[in-house]
Amino acid sequence: MKGVSALLLTALLLCCACTTAEKVHDTESGTHPAQETTAAFKKIKKLDNENWLLIFRRIDNCRYILFPVDNLQLFSFPYDFLLLHDNVPKTNIDYINIKFDISYISDIVSEAPDNGEDSETYGKLINLKRSETDRFKAAGFEKDQEAENFIMLIKDMARNDEKEYISALISYPLTVTINKRKIKISDKDDFIKNYHHIFNKKVKDSLLLQPLADIQANSKGIMIGSGELWINMVNSRIMITSVNNI
Repeated sequence: MKGVSALLLTALLLCCACTTAEKVHDTESGTHPAQETTAAFKKIKKLDNENWLLIFRRIDNCRYILFPVDNLQLFSFPYDFLLLHDNVPKTNIDYINIKFDISYISDIVSEAPDNGEDSETYGKLINLKRSETDRFKAAGFEKDQEAENFIMLIKDMARNDEKEYISALISYPLTVTINKRKIKISDKDDFIKNYHHIFNKKVKDSLLLQPLADIQANSKGIMIGSGELWINMVNSRIMITSVNNI
C-alpha cells in the first residue's frame, strides 16, 4: 500500500508541475487578454489580394490601432468599409471618423509609425460595433444609428438613381424648383417623373460627398450639405422633408 501511495503522490506532483509549466509557457508566449476601447475609423489599406489593414484611432489616447483582416473577415462585418469606384477599392468616406466599440488583442506596439504621428498597435480584431451617440438629438433623434442607417440607405439609392425607392422616403407635398419655377410635388408618381430635376447634380453631390460624421442637426432637422436635403421624423417614420435643388 505504501508503494501505491508513493506512486500516486509522485503522479500528482508531476501533474501539478506540468500544469504550472503550461501556465508559464502561455504567459511567456506573449498571449494578452482582450481589450475594449472606443475608436474612430480612419481608413482601409490593401495589403495583397487576400488581406487588408483596418486603421482606427483610439478616442482616449489618440493612438492608432491597426487590424490585419482577410477577405472573409472583412466582408463578414455589417459595415461597408470598402467601396469599389471604377473597380478600384477605396475607403468608404461615410465611415471615416465614425466611432466604434472594439474588442481586440494587442500584438505589437510600434513607437515609430510610418505616418509620423502617434504610436501604433497591431492587434487581432475580435469584435466591433458602432458606438451609440446622440449628435442628432437637437433634431429629435435620441439615438443616431437609425438616422445614420437611413442616410446610408438614401446614399446607396441616389448613387444608383433608384428613384422609385427614393420616392417612398419623401414626405409629400414637396416644394422644389424646376426651370426657375417653384413646383409642388404632390406624390410618388410626380416625384419619379421629375426625379432628375429634383435629385440633380447639386443635390446628389451634397449627399454623396459628405461623410456621415460631418452631417449636422438642429431644431429644423438633420441637414445634408448646406441644406440641400433635410431629414425629420414624420409620424414615427424617418423621411426626407425638404429638397433644395438650386
